[in-house]
Amino acid sequence: MDMRSLAQTERVRQGWLSGFSQAVPIWLGYVSVGFAYGVLAQKAGLSALNTILMSVIVYAGSAQLIAVGLFAAGASAASIILTTLVVNLRHLLMSAALSPHLKKWTKRQLAAFAFELTDETFVLHSSRVGRGDLLSTETFAINLSSQCAWVLGSWLGFEIGRASCRERV
Repeated sequence: MDMRSLAQTERVRQGWLSGFSQAVPIWLGYVSVGFAYGVLAQKAGLSALNTILMSVIVYAGSAQLIAVGLFAAGASAASIILTTLVVNLRHLLMSAALSPHLKKWTKRQLAAFAFELTDETFVLHSSRVGRGDLLSTETFAINLSSQCAWVLGSWLGFEIGRASCRERV
């Protein structure tokens, strides 16, 4: 490996480490709120697979909590989808606020960024933009690790909810 490749590898590694360290406070919140979502999803009758898939595919805490409540109340699929869409319209504003700073990014990078943008990561990225610091490696480390924390919390909550049901039987 030449010196340029080593330097590039080190920059990427440092970017991931920096992103992880910036995201730790988000992880703490996401594991705990994801845990609550997982318990509620289990109590509402969602399967473990559906609970986790919602955290992977939807990845929107407020929408997921509302959807679980609507599901438990027997709401129609159309009502659940429309409600979660309306709740998450704020993401358009957040993405629009950051888009001028992402002009050099590829469409694939923009799509991944938009998918994993949450209220908490938006605040963190907004402060980073103010410092002129929106490097893609750090950004994706923050976003991806935060989603992993959410999924972990969801899974833990589901499993603890299921275990507590077994103990009562």
